[in-house]
Amino acid sequence: MVTAGRRLTRLALTHGPHGLYSLRNCAGCTRHCNCSFRCLKKRNDFSKPCHDPQKLFRELSQAHKLDRGGQRLLRELADAFQLDQPAEIFLQPALFEARQIPQHLQAEQERLAELYQRLF
Repeated sequence: MVTAGRRLTRLALTHGPHGLYSLRNCAGCTRHCNCSFRCLKKRNDFSKPCHDPQKLFRELSQAHKLDRGGQRLLRELADAFQLDQPAEIFLQPALFEARQIPQHLQAEQERLAELYQRLF
């Protein structure tokens, strides 16, 4: 602790008060990054049970190795069918049939067929 005090004093003498401000800012940034990391880790901790529908969707997407584009398309399809939970799309293969696909997603029919093959 004495060594740290000496370093702070030396920093203050060498760089003036600006040195202490930059040190304080650096410490603040470190705390912020640490807090952000812990929040992100908790958000993506799939080992604990959770009742968050978005987390379930992310976990299923990760299990099927879906990219963001595939996830976005599945969410759009779930929204189009007004599913209560977006993860329900992983349980209903009939929604991927060409005659079931809503008009605004018809252009994505080929990509939906690829997703169907991957999921089911």
